[in-house]
Formats: sequence, C-alpha cells, structure tokens
Amino acid sequence: MHSREIGMPFGKLVVHSPNPAYLAERVLGQASYTRTFAESRYQLYLHRELPPETEFYRQEMLERGIYLGHHHGVSGRMRLDRDSLSITLGSESQQAYEKIVWSYALKQIFTCMALRHGALHLKASMLLKKGKAILLLGRGKSGKTTLASYLEQTGYYFAGNTHVMVKDHEAWAIPSWRRIRDSAGRESYILPEHREPANGTIHAIYVIDCNREGQFACSPLDNRTALSFMTYFAAAAGNYDLKEDLVDYHRDAGFSERMSLLAAETVLIKHLLRNFKLRYLSADIFDPVCAMKVRDHFHEGMGL
Repeated sequence: MHSREIGMPFGKLVVHSPNPAYLAERVLGQASYTRTFAESRYQLYLHRELPPETEFYRQEMLERGIYLGHHHGVSGRMRLDRDSLSITLGSESQQAYEKIVWSYALKQIFTCMALRHGALHLKASMLLKKGKAILLLGRGKSGKTTLASYLEQTGYYFAGNTHVMVKDHEAWAIPSWRRIRDSAGRESYILPEHREPANGTIHAIYVIDCNREGQFACSPLDNRTALSFMTYFAAAAGNYDLKEDLVDYHRDAGFSERMSLLAAETVLIKHLLRNFKLRYLSADIFDPVCAMKVRDHFHEGMGL
C-alpha cells in the first residue's frame, strides 16, 4: 500500500492505494492555494480489507453496486469514519476504482470536510481573473462547462469544473475531470493542467441555462427561486443525495448531532444568498454574435 498527499482547501487528502498516483493523474489534479480554510487531514483507503458487518446506509448500497443516484458499478465494502473513508471493491480494475472515487468518494469527502469547517461545498464551475472568482451554477447539461471553456479563451483562468468550496466571501476550486461537449453533443473527458492558485474573492454568481436560439439574457433571481436552486441543484447534499451519508457521519451521536451537518448546510446556503445576488444567464455560445455579448458582459462586470 502506497500513499499520496493532495493539497485541498481543507488541508490534505491522503490517498492510500497500491497505485495512488493514477487517481491524481486521471481523476483529481494538484492545485495550489494562496490560503486554505482549515489544515485537516482526511484519509482515503482503497483496496483495504474491511469487516463484513453493515453499519450504515451507503455501505448497504455499495454491496448492491449502487453508488450515488444513477451511478452504479462494482459491488464492494466500505467504512466511513470521522477522518477517513475506506473502500474495497469486488474488482481490482483501475477503472472501477476511478468510477467510485469520482461518483461517490470525492463528493462525500469534500462535503463532510467543508461543513465541518463552516464552508459550503457547491457543484459549480469557477473562473478567476485578478484574484476575483466567478461561480457558474447549473443543472445537468445546462452549459456551464461550455460557457466556462469559452470564457477561458478570452482570458479567464478556468480553475475548477465541478467542485467549489465557499466560506464567507472566498471560494476555492478543486481540480478534477472536465467533461467537454461539442456542438453535436459528443462528450470527452480531460484532466487539465492547473497553473495558478485556485482560490479568490467571490465577485459574482450565475445560474446558467444556455440555449441554442442565438439569444442572450441576464437578470437577477428572486430570493425564493435562488434558495430553491441552491438547495437542490448546487449545494452538495441535495444535488448529490448525500443526506444519509451526512447523518451517518455522526451515527453514534444523538439525533440532533446526527442532523448537524445538514442543518449547517442550510444555514450556509442562506448566508451565501444574503451576501450575493444570484443572476440567471441564458446564452447561445455557439452563435458568434451572442458569444460576443457574453464576453462583453463578463468583461464589463469585471471592469475590463
């Protein structure tokens, strides 16, 4: 068993595996940060021998080959502790471990570690310019990656595609797989090379819903709509269906403490919405005229 440390906004993620390098090379990249919000260490053990007892919800699901939501794969065993997650699958395949790390392990680890330290884990793309962060939120296939990739070509640093942690006015992107869709809808995956610090002060937050009609529209969201969207499509517990895992994180405590991480996420969502007004943006990036309007909108917002 070998180990590899990966720098995180919460400190260090230490991966233990016969070959931990492949995860850092294919699933999760290295990032640098000018500061972090905690200095904790979280251990991820893969291929570890585990006892046969079933103690909590996700362990029972994994025995059936169910990871999260629509993610299914090789069945296995797992153990969830306060500072570690252990997973052993019924296959030695590298691809099988890549899938469960991407579809479950990282989502659970990032969410628990963020909430433990008063931060909010969001499904979001993040752009940086002169230390200012723009967060792009969106439902599945809403076009946020396409928009972020386009803005990257106009001078923004595309710091992270899926996982962003937020605390107060600061945001940290975590480098991971970037799924790219072309104009025909074909998908490909890359792990980009990260060259700059991946944190900054939040400048703006957009909810993206791209169109293919050559239209550009941008307007503020009302508070009720913003809260609903954040709860179900951006914040990790609702978006990734991690409620059972977050409650099982304190499974040996009383009921109120077991609910504490879910309660903390709700408080943090409302705090973020008090600090920032979410804006709805719909655009057709594949239309040259519309794409120019998008570029001008973001440049003007950044004072460029």
